[in-house]
Amino acid sequence: MAGIDLGRLSAGAVTAVLLLSGVATAAPTPNPSNRPAPSGVSITPLPTSPHLTGQGQALDFRSVNPGATVSDQVLLRNIGDTAVPVQLYPADATTAVGGGLAFGLRSAHPREIGAWTTLSRTSVTVPPHGSIPLSLRITVPTVVQGGGYAGGIVAEQVSPPATQGGLAQIFRFAMPVYLKVPGGAPGATPGRGSPDGTIEVVDVAFPVHGGKVCPVLTYRNSSQDVVNPDARVVVDPRWIGSKKAAVYKGIGTLVPDTSATKQLPCRALPPTGGSVEVDLVGPHVSPLKDRRSTDVDGSPWAVILALLLLLLLLGLFLLLLFKRRSRDDEEEEAAAQAG
Repeated sequence: MAGIDLGRLSAGAVTAVLLLSGVATAAPTPNPSNRPAPSGVSITPLPTSPHLTGQGQALDFRSVNPGATVSDQVLLRNIGDTAVPVQLYPADATTAVGGGLAFGLRSAHPREIGAWTTLSRTSVTVPPHGSIPLSLRITVPTVVQGGGYAGGIVAEQVSPPATQGGLAQIFRFAMPVYLKVPGGAPGATPGRGSPDGTIEVVDVAFPVHGGKVCPVLTYRNSSQDVVNPDARVVVDPRWIGSKKAAVYKGIGTLVPDTSATKQLPCRALPPTGGSVEVDLVGPHVSPLKDRRSTDVDGSPWAVILALLLLLLLLGLFLLLLFKRRSRDDEEEEAAAQAG
């Protein structure tokens, strides 16, 4: 299937993988007359963690020196009515094609955060409506490139039930983990990315569908940080109307030295046409020279209607002017006769 990365798991999302075919798919819609009890396992940081980030759904250890060890705790929760056995593993994170993080499978061989992380337990059974605390320790190697790193702790369901057709589904949930190594290895500074690197607009396409423009933005992270920029789309009408800007928050996380292509929300085009401009907003964003814009033509009928409206307004103005002059002439004539 095009567009599916079979070796990755999207951040913060439950993923179902068919064991026999290896194809990623969504869970089947339950029969309303035989709806199963709610179920699901998630991993979240402790609410008291000093490393909370991402609205409390991820851990960010910030700056960690080479050779140093950091630790924290997470909570494995089960909202279902039955006990759920799961296996836990640390994973590296990479940039997904459309932005955001993708996590390696349990069979992968991590080389970064996934390899540096040790969990207190790797196999547990979470009781119904219960939770289990787990500890994690991350030891950064003494020789490592500087820059931002992203990984995750993944919970994978064990012995999933078979679905129709005899295929079993595996459900996974990932909690992101971030840290940044200052500098870099001796002789390798500055490491991944560049200390003065920016987030660059590589390309923007402006396809038009049904009177709307739907920008497709390709952007690259040349900095040393893990970034999640905002995108801004400005529509400036031609002749009639005012300029309107929309900012879309957090269009997709990028690790250093990677790029992604993102479909932005469609915006209505002015009837008379105009310009559409796209740029990025946030820390590490490159200068305004990376703005991309295009001119779009409006509907010919809209232009014709606009011209007819202008002619109508001009005709009304001339008519009012003619009536006023006629009234002034009549008043002058009446005044002359009275004198």
